Amino acid sequence: MAFRAILKYPDRRLARKSRSVGPEEDVTALVNDLADTLKVANGAGLSAPQIDFHKRVIYVKTPELTTEMINPEIVKASELAEMQEGCLSFPGIYQKVKRNRLITVRYTTLSGEERQDELIGLPAQVVQREIDHLNGKLMVDHMSRLKKQIISRKIAKAQRQVSKLLVVAEETEPKRVSKGAHLSVKERKKRRRQRKRNR
Repeated sequence: MAFRAILKYPDRRLARKSRSVGPEEDVTALVNDLADTLKVANGAGLSAPQIDFHKRVIYVKTPELTTEMINPEIVKASELAEMQEGCLSFPGIYQKVKRNRLITVRYTTLSGEERQDELIGLPAQVVQREIDHLNGKLMVDHMSRLKKQIISRKIAKAQRQVSKLLVVAEETEPKRVSKGAHLSVKERKKRRRQRKRNR
């Protein structure tokens, strides 16, 4: 179990499609990493590709639902509604996105149990967003070209600000200051003459 760095837009790895998890494949460590990372990031959902594992696994943590979903698939969906949405790969960015208000999702748990849940509200929204990630589809792909450009500029600006904060000045060896360096040229000459007379 470990906290993993979350990929941030416009990292190209976020656009990669994830592959299905095989029946004999053990993804316990991946699920634990998703849960740990989501807890630290204080989010509602996280997909494996967001931590650079391109497998069809997501982890959802909302007041109504907390579970891992392996190979999740939406089998039924209601009408679309506009919802305010954020994403851990787009820190500080919130936009209105059209999502299905109610969905039925089929998936497998770590224990191998096959489930089919009907979700509404926040859990439905979170699952749709995370499945989008599995398909290489991002929040900006739901926006107009103009909004996408505005978001890209906002994120680039935020990243520059963070980079400035993280820059650590290189440690340099302090220069040796010669004795009497603070004296004027005239005073240094005077002291040299005195030393010669005292020899």
